[in-house]
Amino acid sequence: MSCQWRAYFTYMSIVAVVYSYLMQAISRYFFVVLSIKYRRVTSLKTHIILIATQWIIVIFVPTPTIFSNSVYYIPSELCWVRMKFKLHVAYTFLFYYFLPTIGIITLYIYLFRRAKHSTNSTFARTLETSRQQSRDNSLFRNIMILFSIYIFGGFPTLLYLVLGNNILYYMGLVFVALAVAVEKAATLIVDRELRNIMKHISRSLKTRVTPVKVDSVS
Repeated sequence: MSCQWRAYFTYMSIVAVVYSYLMQAISRYFFVVLSIKYRRVTSLKTHIILIATQWIIVIFVPTPTIFSNSVYYIPSELCWVRMKFKLHVAYTFLFYYFLPTIGIITLYIYLFRRAKHSTNSTFARTLETSRQQSRDNSLFRNIMILFSIYIFGGFPTLLYLVLGNNILYYMGLVFVALAVAVEKAATLIVDRELRNIMKHISRSLKTRVTPVKVDSVS
């Protein structure tokens, strides 16, 4: 049972990251598209509901790992869904990767095409609008770079479901953990604000305070 719980929390961490990207895409869709007609979708209450929905999904989607026999302890092996349970493997791929990936890609392609159409149809733009467009494009590029890493992480599992090669299944287990590690490293590279904060912390740690000796007045 402890192996099932370890697998549950491992899968839950993966689901939490992937669905956080989906919620970011939904939030951006609210601001860009729906806010013109429905101002309430940009409110704090709406985003609290989004966050609560995300965590409900994060908690409940991996629960089959606990209540099924697809995960059991084998010495010297990780606690994952065993490859012989292809229905459960397909479930993990579908709900942990495929569905949120399709949702994210669909939303961002729509938002990107909308932004391009708005740019092409508008001849007179203020400098601030141009800067905002540049920031939006940069944000879109960074998010897609980071999410492409997660798509890369789930690709071996997709090939396993199609081809049935056992090596691909084990590659999928490694690629999932590798994708999470690479995504965190890439975040430091593409996120300028976070990178500047890390540089500032690094400089602060390297800065040494030299004590000043004060002669006592006799």
